[in-house]
Amino acid sequence: MKHLIARDADAAVAEMEANMKRLQRIYLSRYEDATQDAAKKAVVSNPLKRKPRQASEKKS
Repeated sequence: MKHLIARDADAAVAEMEANMKRLQRIYLSRYEDATQDAAKKAVVSNPLKRKPRQASEKKS
């Protein structure tokens, strides 16, 4: 903000760009962490995976 107040446009742009890139890295790392956690849970508890039938459940 100090560069905006000083009316130094080039420095203000550089500062804003650095802040936006840092923020993007933070958001992307959180997204990747959440995606990896969800993938691990899906592998462990996959509702589409069929359980083997027990002898009493088998069709005749």
